[in-house]
Amino acid sequence: DAASASAARAAADAKAAASRANAQADAREAADLAAAVHAERRARVRERVDAAVREREEAERRRAHERERAAREAEERAEREAAVEPIRVEGNAFFRRGEYAEAIDAYTRALELAPDDAGCLSNRAAARLKVGDAEAALEDASAALRSDPDHDKARRRRAQARVELGDLRGALGDLEALHSSLPLNAKVAADLADVRRSVAHADGETLAEMDRHDEERAAIAESREAAWDAKREAGLRAHR
Repeated sequence: DAASASAARAAADAKAAASRANAQADAREAADLAAAVHAERRARVRERVDAAVREREEAERRRAHERERAAREAEERAEREAAVEPIRVEGNAFFRRGEYAEAIDAYTRALELAPDDAGCLSNRAAARLKVGDAEAALEDASAALRSDPDHDKARRRRAQARVELGDLRGALGDLEALHSSLPLNAKVAADLADVRRSVAHADGETLAEMDRHDEERAAIAESREAAWDAKREAGLRAHR
């Protein structure tokens, strides 16, 4: 019996030792797994952080490049304008003296330095109109408007060129756009009325119909002027 009890205790101790060994192995395995998961998570976090840092650095490089490009363009534009301005002034002086061929030459030299200069293109169009070259004036005025769609003088000169070339409807479109931009300009309104009459005449409208249309346009102009005055008065009251 003593031998049996001793054997049972030895078996129990062995079983307990084996159980502890298994538990320790499981614990080590769990710890190793947890460490691996933690390392993987840290690696993913580090990867995301590194990616974000690289993205920020790349964005900053792009911004710096854009700033440098904008600065270069501004500097080049300033240099061109500085070179063009005295030639433009020279052309304007020729134009005022009625020396239109010399004015055209001056504006052309300026445009060799700044091909998209809307002011020089518009001025050359005016000079070309003076020497009777409406077709070239049309090209210059259109180029000026491509460079600066809001260039009112270029639009008016294109309208004049179109009238001289017989393109009354093209001129009408330009003058209507110009009148919308400058509703209180009497000269623009008069030019618009003349071209509208010419178009109406070409379309066979009677004089009474032309007069009626003129009266309607005059009423619209008066309404716009009244609205403008009211808006201005409201602005003045708001600042009192």
